Amino acid sequence: RLKSEFPSLVKEFAGMVKASNFKIGKVMGFRSDRAGEFTGQEMKAWFAAEGIAHEMNCSFSSVSNMAERYIRTVVEGARAKLLHANLPAKFWVEAVRNYVWEINRSPKQSLDGKSPIEVASGRQANWRMARVFGSRCRVTVPKDLRVRGHKFSERAQEAVCLGISQDSKGWLVFVEGRRAPLPRRSVHFDLSDDKYDHHAAAKRVPAVGTPVPGTPSVASGQGGGSGGDARGEELPGAPTSYAEASVNICTFVGTQCGE
Repeated sequence: RLKSEFPSLVKEFAGMVKASNFKIGKVMGFRSDRAGEFTGQEMKAWFAAEGIAHEMNCSFSSVSNMAERYIRTVVEGARAKLLHANLPAKFWVEAVRNYVWEINRSPKQSLDGKSPIEVASGRQANWRMARVFGSRCRVTVPKDLRVRGHKFSERAQEAVCLGISQDSKGWLVFVEGRRAPLPRRSVHFDLSDDKYDHHAAAKRVPAVGTPVPGTPSVASGQGGGSGGDARGEELPGAPTSYAEASVNICTFVGTQCGE
């Protein structure tokens, strides 16, 4: 949250990449603007020692500032998740983590239909534990936390799923009355509402490369929508597939499961 924390955080991330089973094995490059936290002597020395190429954007050029553009995409995706789940803004950290987790495992046209995690690790993305952010669920109350001496006390509590836990093999859930989300493994999800049914969401999301309905083709000149004009000419930048369209950013939740 503070600019002074950047050196320790980027070094922690680089160590995590080294310790992972990624094919890359290390951070190869770092791109940033010309802010002081990126260009200080400490970071220059560390980049040189680690053999990391540091690329900087041109001053007063928002077009080349890919970091800021990516941050905006993540923030908008996290905002959409919070609004869809009707959750307060205090869960923005969990929403951002969940959104980044999903886009790292979503196929990209620029990567020939592969996901970033597949390119880095050589294995298909695993979506088996993916759930819609904000799904209503019930979690088992641990035996030590149950009301003692009462055989008829509740054995489960209503909760909200906030994604997959980063440091545990389970889901991150928030139980009303708790201060912070907790990692839990024994979770039963309520799929009575299609809004939170990840299986129903999987059926709604088409495969990569599927033509966008309403986008006219140059040959036929038929169709409607904003993808072209009456003569069938595609407008510059018009999406030709769902992989290019932005409509699948927030609907690609718990789908296209790998393995």
